[in-house]
Amino acid sequence: MDHVFIVNPVSGSGRYTKVLTIIQDYFSDREDSFEIRFTEYVGHATKIAAEYSSEGTVLYSVGGDGTSHEIVNGLCDGVLLAIIPVGSGNDFWRMINYRGSLERIVIDTIEGKDVLIDVGLANGVRYLNCANIGLDALVNKGANEFRFKWFPRNLVYALFALKCVVTKETIDFSYEHEGEVVEHTALLASFMNGQYYGGGFRSAPLASMTDGLIDICIVKDVSRRRIISLLPKYFKGAHLDLDIVSFMQVSSFRISSASDLVFGLDGEISFASVIDVEVLPKAVSLRVPNKILIK
Repeated sequence: MDHVFIVNPVSGSGRYTKVLTIIQDYFSDREDSFEIRFTEYVGHATKIAAEYSSEGTVLYSVGGDGTSHEIVNGLCDGVLLAIIPVGSGNDFWRMINYRGSLERIVIDTIEGKDVLIDVGLANGVRYLNCANIGLDALVNKGANEFRFKWFPRNLVYALFALKCVVTKETIDFSYEHEGEVVEHTALLASFMNGQYYGGGFRSAPLASMTDGLIDICIVKDVSRRRIISLLPKYFKGAHLDLDIVSFMQVSSFRISSASDLVFGLDGEISFASVIDVEVLPKAVSLRVPNKILIK
């Protein structure tokens, strides 16, 4: 079996160097082949992933959510994905919920099992974890442009969340599902395959990566005071029963607006006035530690 480690050297705070040592020690007395590839620019991981088409090859994302996002968009049929979380946010990894040391994560993932998971598709682009518009996307945009990498990711997100609360920009859009169209003026909307984003905000506490559904959470426009009281509940995932929240689980839908919306896919920013979203059920084989139960 071939093991290919795609390493983003600018992700996180340099923890990937420890991963390299673990990999080299692990394979020093084993017959399985391994390869280490470093990304050099945005989008490079997608191109690297597309080079590997042999069934059973495992591509390890050694980075954060952005690196995994790029890899899944270059992943060929029959090739497996694995996650080694050394990024700043690692929100997709929270769904795997494995709390071992970095060494145990690497080794137990290499020796792990393969499970089929859903992925989202937005305007033809795959996403593993989350898509969002409104305040969420603006916060992601600001956090991505934040240059002080030593600053904790969850605090960066909170900082820009507070900034967006002050400016309080709303979005007007239409939500269309099975012929029904609903108009919304909202602060934010998230379309989740996983449960978390933004360094631990639990936007979709009921989300599963194996149920064939996207969890949609739309937060209506409210006063600044109420936004501030909402944030702790939103972080903990205790917001779904609030009167300002619309929640639904569907397999496909369309979002449209009179002007371009800023929308994020696994933290990567795009712009569009029409966003078609669907779930691709059990589209990716993910290698995880044997003790993990994927929901």
